[in-house]
Parts: sequence; structure tokens; C-alpha cells
Amino acid sequence: MTRGALPPARSAAFAAAYVVLTLVGRATAIEGQVVSLVWPGSGVAFLWLLAESPRHVLRVLVPLMALHFGVVVATGVSPLLGLFGAASVTLQTAVAVLLLRRWCPTMLGAGGTRSIRSPRALAVMAGSAAIGCALGAAVGTLGLRLDDVPATALTPVAW
Repeated sequence: MTRGALPPARSAAFAAAYVVLTLVGRATAIEGQVVSLVWPGSGVAFLWLLAESPRHVLRVLVPLMALHFGVVVATGVSPLLGLFGAASVTLQTAVAVLLLRRWCPTMLGAGGTRSIRSPRALAVMAGSAAIGCALGAAVGTLGLRLDDVPATALTPVAW
């Protein structure tokens, strides 16, 4: 059975949660730094996209990118870095969910109803998240370099 699009109220709730947790994440940035220590909004973005029908992913990815850009720029990040940060979180979310749905289509949240407790399901979830995060970190680190923010070999790890 194909799911329909998320109701607007649920989408708005996910969006509000993402904004709040983005502000929490930005509050963890060390003074004078732009990279935050934690990014709790990533979990909300992941769940938001999983909750949406696979046919309507742009209904999550477009507002996610816009919200991220708006919040980080409003909290002091340069527009260039804000754009790369928004692209980073959007790419990591899209890739992680796409891979999870492809590799484990019967898992609860990925289109099926099977348990997420099996070792295979947990490994698939961890692998899809790791690949998405690695790609997002590459984009984010590129943004730091283009914005002339000091970056080291460990910057992608922090990202």
C-alpha cells in the first residue's frame, strides 16, 4: 500500500522541531567557531523524511534546506557557509534515507513493518547513516574552505 503525503500539521511539527534543535545545535558552537559540537536536528530530519512518502521527498528536502539556511544565517553563519551547511544536511538526510529504504525496504519506517531490532537492520541503518554523514561532511568541509574558515584534516570528523 502506497502512503500519501504527510498532513500539513505533521510537516509543520517536524519543521518546528528541526528549527528548535538547530538552535540547540548552534548554541553548542565554541566561541569564535562555526562548527557546532552536536547537531540534534539531524535525527529529526532523518525521521521527517522517513515519515514522508517516498514519492514526496521534495516536500521535506526543500523546506529542510530553507529552514537550515535561515536559522544558521540568522545565528551568525555567513550566507555562503549557510548554503553549504544546508546542502550538507539535505544531502546527508536524502542519502541516508534513500539507502535505508533501498537496502531494508521491509523495515519499519522504510516502507515495511518489520522490527528494527535485528542485527542486520541495525547494521543497515548505521551504514546508511554513516554514508550520508560522510557525504554531508565533505560538502560542509568544502563550504568551510570556500568561506576561508580554517579547516584541518579532522574537520570532516567534527562536521
